[in-house]
Amino acid sequence: MAFLPFYFAGCSGCGGGAGKSVTVSWTANNEVTVNTSGGGYIVYYSDKQGFDTSSADSVDVPYESGSKAPISTTLSLTPGTWYIKVAAYGNSITGNKVHSSSSNEYTLQVAD
Repeated sequence: MAFLPFYFAGCSGCGGGAGKSVTVSWTANNEVTVNTSGGGYIVYYSDKQGFDTSSADSVDVPYESGSKAPISTTLSLTPGTWYIKVAAYGNSITGNKVHSSSSNEYTLQVAD
C-alpha cells in the first residue's frame, strides 16, 4: 500500500472539559482493498514525538459502505501537544489484513 498523506481539518467543540473534539482528515487511498469490506484506516496518536505506532493509542476507521472508506475521524484529546499518524489497511489476496506504512507524523496543538 502507498504512503498516505493527511491534513488536519479543524477543531470542533473546543470549549472546556477534559477532552476536546478534534477532527483529523486525510487524503484518500484509492486502493480497492482499503475501500471494500475489511479495509479502512487507523489513526495513531500520542503525546510523545517520534512515537512507535505499536505502542500508541489508535482509532480504527473501517470501510462501512459506498465507494470509499471514511477519510476523517474525531478524537477526544486533552490540551497539549499531540502527534498523529495515519495508515491504510485492507485484506490481502490470502485474506490476511495488511497495513500501509504510516504517514509522516503531524504535530497538533490542542489549546486549553
